[in-house]
Amino acid sequence: MKQYKACLFLMGIMIVVCALCGCTQRQIVRESDELKSFSWQGKDDYGKQITLCFDENYATLSLKSDRTEKTIQGFTITDNQSFEIYDNSLYQHFRFSYRLYGDKIELSYRDNTLTLAKMKQ
Repeated sequence: MKQYKACLFLMGIMIVVCALCGCTQRQIVRESDELKSFSWQGKDDYGKQITLCFDENYATLSLKSDRTEKTIQGFTITDNQSFEIYDNSLYQHFRFSYRLYGDKIELSYRDNTLTLAKMKQ
């Protein structure tokens, strides 16, 4: 009987642990968390379509026009004001600053700024 109760006790603990581990969801604590939790899109003054997406510590910035499509992608480091993409295929890194305004961000690179909106999921 003691073995039966011990087995039930261990099974109960395992169920609780599995339930708690299965309910994890990425929390948004800082601005950089929100930036990385969503995809962003917009157009510049020349009609280019710009898309910014994150997958954990990997970022992809796509620029698409009628004639061409360019992509910057690679490992990224983010903070609450900027992020940097290290693109191994281009042998360069790109530093962008941003300001978050709820459903949109102002993205700046050097002296150029554009607004991207949060994409619907």
